[in-house]
Amino acid sequence: MKALEKDRSRRYETANALADDIERYLNDEPVVACPPSAAYRFRKFVRRNKAPLAVVLMVVLGLIAVAVGAGLAAARFLDLARRNADLAAEKQTALTSAIAAQKAATKARDQEAAQRKEAQRQTQIAEGALADVEQQQQRAEGNLDLALAALDAVYLEAIGRDKLLGQPVSQPAKLKPPESEEPPPLSALERELLKRGLRFYDQFAQKNTAAPHAFVQTAQAYYRVGLLQWALEDGAAAAEAYRGAVERFERLTKEEPQSAEYFRQLAEAYSGLAMVVPQWDAAKALFEKSRSAYSRAIELKPDDGLLYLRRAGISGYLGDVGKAAEDSEKALQLDPNRIDALLECSHFHRIGGGDPKRGREYAERAVSLAPDNPKCHLALAESLAFEKCRWIGPGKMRLSDPAPALEHYARAIELAPASPVGYRARGKFYRWIEDNDRALADLNRALELQPRDRWALKNRGIILARLGQFDKALADLAAHNRFYPHDLAAHRQIVEIHMATGNWQSAVESMTRILELDPSPWQVLIRRAWAHINLGQHEQALADLKKALELNSRVGMLSMSETVRWPLHRTVRKCVLEFARDAVDNSPDRAQERLQDRRQFSAAD
Repeated sequence: MKALEKDRSRRYETANALADDIERYLNDEPVVACPPSAAYRFRKFVRRNKAPLAVVLMVVLGLIAVAVGAGLAAARFLDLARRNADLAAEKQTALTSAIAAQKAATKARDQEAAQRKEAQRQTQIAEGALADVEQQQQRAEGNLDLALAALDAVYLEAIGRDKLLGQPVSQPAKLKPPESEEPPPLSALERELLKRGLRFYDQFAQKNTAAPHAFVQTAQAYYRVGLLQWALEDGAAAAEAYRGAVERFERLTKEEPQSAEYFRQLAEAYSGLAMVVPQWDAAKALFEKSRSAYSRAIELKPDDGLLYLRRAGISGYLGDVGKAAEDSEKALQLDPNRIDALLECSHFHRIGGGDPKRGREYAERAVSLAPDNPKCHLALAESLAFEKCRWIGPGKMRLSDPAPALEHYARAIELAPASPVGYRARGKFYRWIEDNDRALADLNRALELQPRDRWALKNRGIILARLGQFDKALADLAAHNRFYPHDLAAHRQIVEIHMATGNWQSAVESMTRILELDPSPWQVLIRRAWAHINLGQHEQALADLKKALELNSRVGMLSMSETVRWPLHRTVRKCVLEFARDAVDNSPDRAQERLQDRRQFSAAD
């Protein structure tokens, strides 16, 4: 490229110069054509001296290899030495740690053994303390149960009995006769004792709500409060307490749905509440709940005859005599010699259109098993009366020979002379056969022994009404209704008294109460219409008559002989004639007989 340069000054000056440059190239010497850089000259030098430089390079590389090897070996030996030192240090540390750990383990083992011994000792102490606590708790619970049982005996079982007054019940001759024929109130001592018991139960119910056993006792305490408040004639407070018992027993049955005992107590709480609520619809619903709770208890404990008898009693309250008899029979199947089951079977076969003969057979069997039990003789006396009698009206019978029944009534009184039950039962029998004087004597005696006997009060009220002592009769019947507000027979007797005395407004109110308890009796509507007419309330009378017709399409035929005697309003006359037409349509012959009785009709009628 130098020889071909366009610029002459940059070409070789002569051919010899080019030849010299070529010769230098061939001799591996630097040429003039190349820039004289150090690297270029070094390359040319290496080419000229390849052999010596190779020897030198080998020597140098050998020295370098030796140096590197020595360095690597030294580094390795140094690393090995360092590692050996580290291992020795670790070994020493491990040895020291092992020795320390061994000492600690030995110490811990010794401490653990000591702690185990101490723990065992503490466990034994704790177990002993726990057992003692459990024993104390069981003792406390047992004492609590005993205390409540004792209080029950004082405050519940002895209400109105002579033992509250310090007189033994076996000596009725010491009893003072009542100052009048009206039922005497509780004595001041009796009321004070009841109030003290009430305060205890109420405080217990309020304070004991945490522990399971206390919760059960709290529920039972609310039930006891209900009983006491009812005894003190505070129906509202009794209802509130019974609701407290119902609420707690419902919770207990949900927490322990397999406990037949909790369902039994829930059923009792429901029935207690049903007895004090004034509205029959509400009471009926509560009785149904009580019966359902007894049914659940029976499912859990099907061999408990008492549960069947309790459910039979609730069915009796609801008027379901058939189911009551079935339950009584079931209880008797479980125990053929059970006296209370025999008595219940006898009772439910006596009433409600049952079989009086079969009822008498059950009572005779009870007497044969327990000849000294007054209840058995009372059941047989009543069975003999029912089997042989002919009913001639509400609460009135004809009996050709009352002696057999009276014999067993007398035997029952002889066996329990301090009990009001025999006198009350015989007094009711005398009422049935219309022996009013003897009935009144027995009922008075029953009320001397137990002034709060509500059934004696009812029967005496009926007798007093027969004898024309209406004020005293109303007082007795009202006292009965405070304890048993759903007794239709007692309410009907009150109506009869009001109508007999011309107290038409009170008669209307009493019949309205009956219709609230049972809206089905059309006869009550007819009688209330009569009372409305006497009060000049003709529109109300017409409404009652139409309602009676809806309930019984033959009401016109059946009540014509009474209704035509009333001072009829024009619209009422029209309604009566409509009843007459309806009666003709249903029973022409009978209706014609009544329409032809001119003694009861005016020409206008």
